[in-house]
Amino acid sequence: MAPADPVPIETAHEDMILELGLNKQHDAQLDYYGKRLATCSSDRTVKVFDIVDGEAQRGAGQTLKGHTGPVWQVAWAHPKYGHILASCSYDGKVLIWKEQQPASSGWAKIKEHSLHAASVNSVSWAPHELGAILACASSDGKISVLSFKTEPSVKRFASAGCDNLVKIWGFNEETQTWAEEDVLEGHTDWVRDVAWAPNIGLPRSYIATASQDKTVLVWTKDSPTAPWVKTALDPTSIAPSGAPPAAAGKFPDVVWRVSWSLAGNILAVSCGDGKVTLWKENLKGVWDSSEVLFLNSNSYRNSSSPPTSLDEEAPAEEYSWYEIAEYWITFYHDEPSHFAIPSKLPAPPSPLSSHDISLPRCQLNIWVDASTSWGIGVIVDKHWAAWKLESSWHSMTASPNISWLETLAIELAIYVAINCFDVSSAELQVHGDNLDVLNTFAGSRCKNTARKDAVRRVHLALDDAHAVLSPIFVRSENNLADPISRGIQGPEDWRLQCSFALPPAFADCLQQV
Repeated sequence: MAPADPVPIETAHEDMILELGLNKQHDAQLDYYGKRLATCSSDRTVKVFDIVDGEAQRGAGQTLKGHTGPVWQVAWAHPKYGHILASCSYDGKVLIWKEQQPASSGWAKIKEHSLHAASVNSVSWAPHELGAILACASSDGKISVLSFKTEPSVKRFASAGCDNLVKIWGFNEETQTWAEEDVLEGHTDWVRDVAWAPNIGLPRSYIATASQDKTVLVWTKDSPTAPWVKTALDPTSIAPSGAPPAAAGKFPDVVWRVSWSLAGNILAVSCGDGKVTLWKENLKGVWDSSEVLFLNSNSYRNSSSPPTSLDEEAPAEEYSWYEIAEYWITFYHDEPSHFAIPSKLPAPPSPLSSHDISLPRCQLNIWVDASTSWGIGVIVDKHWAAWKLESSWHSMTASPNISWLETLAIELAIYVAINCFDVSSAELQVHGDNLDVLNTFAGSRCKNTARKDAVRRVHLALDDAHAVLSPIFVRSENNLADPISRGIQGPEDWRLQCSFALPPAFADCLQQV
């Protein structure tokens, strides 16, 4: 085979680069896969180029500045430790560089080794089987050895819920307690699922989250001290022809589940339109969909909750995790065998039973209002219900005033929430414009017997549902339920049909519309 012609590379160094050889001290090195080229020069810089089709990309090199003298040599670490590069210089320093994520963020200096008193002329990594060990030879007649160790393994898990947040929890071995470590903000609606990618020895951590806002975010963390960086999957490239245009980063429907492959390199996304898409990160740090699976033709756009098993109508695989207080939990450990959890559990994971983890309650927004001219309006999580007053309402109590009617509005709203939604362990945030009535539910004294009876009925119902009520005052002009209480109905698709029986105390004076 005839040797290939040499390919000239324009490095843009401002000083000479010599061929690597005896007594030649400037360097050029390809990485493990031959996809990156690192060069160094007397101009005190290191440059990194992407190699495409055997050629370095002109103008695409990244310049790493940190040395104050000529840079003699560069050396790539094994890729199992990440994209890491070492450089040594006449200034007596060894610098360790690491590519940040996403790749467009460039390179950062993560370690400066300045033990030597003279020029450091050569650096070399040990075989990767021995660990991340770097030998450094200097003109001061000494050789130093750097050994990079990972942080001690920590048990962690991620939680997500209807507060639109993802939280990272870590276990403290000394105190034997779980504590919140990070809060990840990025979704604008309920986070329906969270999945931590299996760790197979790579230095990065991946978490995927699926949300009611029709988005999937992939969170990455390069080191224990690095921040979490989010990337949104963009399904617009896999939209079928003729489909209506969707907003960038938005799936066609609610995303119910995300699940990683055993190797942690492929992410399955289950959407309410009955499809599962498979995603994989390319070398540029961009997530591409490799396959679309059509499970069925049914859609779950009108479902208030996902199915609980994989059957002929289910858009996703059977749940892999238990739902605890509306929070989906996934566990992580940098050595999975030490903290393994099967895909189907006969009972909730035992570690949670012995530790007090104060997960925030799920919040359900409720708006209530009443008018003596028409009736009662209620909005629960964008859905609405209304009751019109019968002419006999004046005779139902000794003091049939607006405060009594506003009290009944809150009572009806609580019944609607309990009967139409899963409010177990939830916080029901009731918005109203009658401060006196709200204070009554918050514990203020009330002399009116009918109102006190209504408050008592509400608290009994909340206790049975393991829910709590949080009154929130709003001005009348900002009360979303005001139009409905005056007979102006909301969208028909959002109307709630309530089947519960009204208490005898006011059953004859209200009629649901």
